[in-house]
Amino acid sequence: MTRHLYCYTVLLLCVLFSKEAAAQHLLDKKLAAFSVQKASPEEALRKLGEQAKITFSYQTDILPSGPGISLSVQNICIGQLLQQLFGDDYEYTEQEDFIIVTRRSSYFIITGLVTDKLSGMPMDSVQIATSYRAFAVMTDKAGTFRMKIPVNHPMDHINAIKELYRDAFVPIKIAKDQRVHIQMQLSGIRELPEVTRAADPEAGPKKVRVHPLFNIRSGSTGFEASGIFNINEGNAYNFQLAGAVNVVGKSLKGVQIAGLHNLVRDTASGMQLAAMVNKTNGPVKGVQLAVVNQAHKLKGLQIGVINIADSSEGVSLGLLNFVRNSSGYHSLSLFTNDVTNTNLAVKLGSSQLYTVFMGGMNISPDQKLYTLGVGLGHDILIGKKAAISTEANYQFVKISSWDSRLMQLKTALNVRALKGFNLFAGPTYNRYTNGEWKMPPGYKDLGVPGYKDTRKWIGWQAGITATDLLWPKGRHYVYKEQQWSAQVGIAGGVSYDPNNRADWVSGDLRLQRGIIDNSILVMLTTAINHRYERVIYFHNIDGSTSSRFVSSALTDLALKGGLKVFVIKKFYAAAEIGAALTEHPKSMYAEELNRKVRMLLSPSLGWGIGKRFDISARIENIQTAMFLRLGYTFLKSEG
Repeated sequence: MTRHLYCYTVLLLCVLFSKEAAAQHLLDKKLAAFSVQKASPEEALRKLGEQAKITFSYQTDILPSGPGISLSVQNICIGQLLQQLFGDDYEYTEQEDFIIVTRRSSYFIITGLVTDKLSGMPMDSVQIATSYRAFAVMTDKAGTFRMKIPVNHPMDHINAIKELYRDAFVPIKIAKDQRVHIQMQLSGIRELPEVTRAADPEAGPKKVRVHPLFNIRSGSTGFEASGIFNINEGNAYNFQLAGAVNVVGKSLKGVQIAGLHNLVRDTASGMQLAAMVNKTNGPVKGVQLAVVNQAHKLKGLQIGVINIADSSEGVSLGLLNFVRNSSGYHSLSLFTNDVTNTNLAVKLGSSQLYTVFMGGMNISPDQKLYTLGVGLGHDILIGKKAAISTEANYQFVKISSWDSRLMQLKTALNVRALKGFNLFAGPTYNRYTNGEWKMPPGYKDLGVPGYKDTRKWIGWQAGITATDLLWPKGRHYVYKEQQWSAQVGIAGGVSYDPNNRADWVSGDLRLQRGIIDNSILVMLTTAINHRYERVIYFHNIDGSTSSRFVSSALTDLALKGGLKVFVIKKFYAAAEIGAALTEHPKSMYAEELNRKVRMLLSPSLGWGIGKRFDISARIENIQTAMFLRLGYTFLKSEG
């Protein structure tokens, strides 16, 4: 059953991803040069389609009329070129292998200028945010900004925020294109140590504030603790402790500890510690420790399962590390070595520290070998076109089982061969531990005859790395869809306990809604997990296995909720917690079943396929099972 399940899953993935890959990133495709002179819109699109080998779909009556279009550009993306040709009045949607051109209707644009009220000078680095700060941009050196906002986004104003200035508010009464002029005034007073609102009946600065539910303040120093949340609308030079959430509206210098989430809207200096998510909209000069950490500019240390930074001068230590600007590593390597002749590796992070995920196989009919592993690396940059990489990794090796291990220390010289591609080669130090009682025929012998014996040797590696294939430079992905949606999912699973093998099928119904920034809240998931008849296997001394016991089928009913965090446009990490009504045998050899309610924990990683499909891998703690899930969104609200 397991083999059939994997075959069907691989076939399904191939069909879905082949369809997705064909239509992916058409708007990111680059042209070396493009030129038209006094051409009509139809002629310009026809020439662009022929040159880029892209088909455009549109209604001719929606294109602009008037004088012909004249334009000459070089080294430009299709999306940028379309914007220069037709401005902001149109939307461009990728579908299969063509681009659909329609009149803009899903969003409106607010542009504006921010100046100092006293001097009249333009102000740069001012944060312009919508209600609830769901969308935000920064002004440029000329004091100007441009913000796209979905027409169904709930808002009634935008506000301008800058250190030492009073916040400025501009009402937005209708969802249409408009231009505003915002004048900001110096506060005239120090934000700190003034830590209480004037309207507070207990006015006067306080060093300690404790509340069983929540604290809301305009700024603070000292210590704050609450059972649910602490919110500081200004600066905070303090220690914040909350059962759920801490929020600082401007800058933090101190410590935040929360049961779920810490948020700082400007600079954070100190430490953020949370069970789920830390986020800072400005630079981080300190430490972030959580499942998911996010910073605008990292100048310190991130420790978590997923670490995200727009730019980084620090270190991210985690399973998945994303640096969004051009200094980040999102590379794919194809290489060979003396152990396996075909290998793939994905590197995520930065030159200071990156995570490596790798898999390999020795393609040979009589010397088969398979490897899966993870590692850490650091690159020593030598100019702009060369680097020395140093890596350490740990791999599982499959011969007749996955019980063998390979540890490697590797170094290589990397040289840029073409734009976006590096060649590398270098030595490796290998330490192999044999997990086979007897080497089966048809598999590669690494020269370690005894069970649990080890061998050490110096090997080699060589290959090519695509640096921009996984993530085109300069593209920032943010998930902004704020809707209710309903999704149905099916999944197949296997137990990851080698002595308790079982096959599972699962079905679920999920209700979810988008929230601020790049996350969506999974409100409710109901699931049914069904396990087929289970066979308990025993390992014999000669290396073979035999079955000794078969148990009956089991069914779990689960109810859980959780949070998705979109790292890039398609890829997300999620965690769910809930309860499950489970069935299990009263004893190892008993057929009679017990039913019990147990806590369910379920982390997962996933990828969106188009607008409706979703594929993810999850682990559940109750029945030691790993699931591969395919979801389909069958219902979406209008707003």
